[in-house]
Amino acid sequence: MNRSADKMTLLDLLAIERDCCSRLRAVLEAERKAAAESDLSALHACLRRREAVQAEWRRAAEIRLRRPEGARQEIARAAANDPGLADAVGGLRAEIVAVRRAQSVNQALVRAVLAQVTDLLQVVRRALPESRYDGRACLTGSLPFATGARWSA
Repeated sequence: MNRSADKMTLLDLLAIERDCCSRLRAVLEAERKAAAESDLSALHACLRRREAVQAEWRRAAEIRLRRPEGARQEIARAAANDPGLADAVGGLRAEIVAVRRAQSVNQALVRAVLAQVTDLLQVVRRALPESRYDGRACLTGSLPFATGARWSA
């Protein structure tokens, strides 16, 4: 969004929003991969990128909504008369649906990963009730298989 807000057309603003959606989908895919691989640094980087893209999208949407032609009825009327604008509105709607779907998939994956970690910690607590994690996230107690015993979830 390098151009000043008052010089941007409705088509420009919709194109920015669509571009933000497209970039956000890519970030969500990277976020999903990082969560599945339990890569905390990659996940953190994805969250920072997501915040930046969402902020840009929010600014473009706010500018569009403040403009007189930003009202939903005006966009529908303008899109009926301008095929390029109609394509931009349709493309933006499709991108928004894809972003929402990617977000719901990520939420399910994160919930599954968290449940898996919770289950693992419960197993560790049952097998090693006296153990605690130190500042380096290392178990302080002895492991049950040190004497040849095996344990599993």
